[in-house]
Amino acid sequence: MDPMVAARWLGFPKVWEWVEGLAWAVTGSLYATIIPQLVLCYLYIAYVGRTFGIPLPWVICGFFSSPLVVIHFDSTYSDLPSGILVALGFFIFLDLIASGTEDSDAPLPWGRAVFAVGSFALAGNIKYQAVLALWATTAIIVLLCILTSCVARYRVFLFTALLVANIAAGSTNILNTLLYENPFFPLEIHAFGHPILKGPESADANANYPAYGYRDIRLPEPINFALSAAELDWTLRGVAPWYNIDSETGDAPRHGAPSRTGGWGALFVLANGCMLVAQIWRCLRKVEQDRRQRLYIAGSGLLILATACLPRSHELRYWLDIPLIIFPVNLRYLYRSSYRPIVPAVLVVLMTYGIALAVLSPNSRLFSGQPVSMSALQAQIPPNIVQQLHETGRYCDPGNNQLFRFSEAVTGTPGLLSRVADDCR
Repeated sequence: MDPMVAARWLGFPKVWEWVEGLAWAVTGSLYATIIPQLVLCYLYIAYVGRTFGIPLPWVICGFFSSPLVVIHFDSTYSDLPSGILVALGFFIFLDLIASGTEDSDAPLPWGRAVFAVGSFALAGNIKYQAVLALWATTAIIVLLCILTSCVARYRVFLFTALLVANIAAGSTNILNTLLYENPFFPLEIHAFGHPILKGPESADANANYPAYGYRDIRLPEPINFALSAAELDWTLRGVAPWYNIDSETGDAPRHGAPSRTGGWGALFVLANGCMLVAQIWRCLRKVEQDRRQRLYIAGSGLLILATACLPRSHELRYWLDIPLIIFPVNLRYLYRSSYRPIVPAVLVVLMTYGIALAVLSPNSRLFSGQPVSMSALQAQIPPNIVQQLHETGRYCDPGNNQLFRFSEAVTGTPGLLSRVADDCR
């Protein structure tokens, strides 16, 4: 196997791969690997609709208004599951804070706390980026809990749940520390230009930060995040506006260096951003009287600011929790406002636009129909590899980092494939 792929397999969180593998094993079909994500999306939509008191059609329209969410919904990448779980945990913990300020004599909500801890635990063991998102989320929840009139026993209960949730979410990091003395193995972590945690892969590998102008001006990452989210980055760098799952759109700019930017959809960001800013203004003027809504607004606003400061925040597919948090908060406000009668029509327009951007983009691959049968996989093996496996039972190519795609484990074709030349001597 390619050394980088092998190192990532050893160190990277793999919970979602095990979940997908379980679905494959139970059903006997590789197509079933999408089922866990579909179930998780249903739970998210049902939770938001029930907890926020929003009609399910509203939630569905909001969910499919972002092109990047639409594309990830049709894939087995782990970005959407981790984003959903971070968003669910965030909302549940905010609800726990609200419960502690509204009814001080109510029994402690153990069931919701377990669900929140489970959401954080799963998210942190799916992607390293989710761990960073959880740290930001935890800091905001603690801050809001301190600043609100949450009763003491609820605070203790909440802080305990957060502690357990973060320990569980960091299980992979703890294991990597014990095995490799690096919680983020295989990534090598630097501080002030010096490595503090050793690993075989640089954390800056493929971390192409956007540059602007003919002099390739580099901007602070929070500004990169804002330009990427609004897709103004595409305008500044001359990027053709299309969408795909890896956010590779920005890798082909007319000006500046390649960088994976954009994806949430300019209209989605503009509509939800303006609505959130309007609500923040209402809170500052003390017009908003709903205490829960104020809590949601403060939490989502702070989380956006915190996410903007995270490493590689301009690569938006790693932070799908943000759009999944913003639009429910906005919909909750609109459902309680005088604008309610026109909201369904606006949501249908936003959803239609978001889906159209994803479907019509030439590289979205939404309808590519990748073959997954064993015969189809075997047919993809290059003829020279098939011939050498038939003649010698071995094939070696140190320069082919995709060689594992043709191995017996993937295609069922017997023989040894290796990137070590000595294996074929």
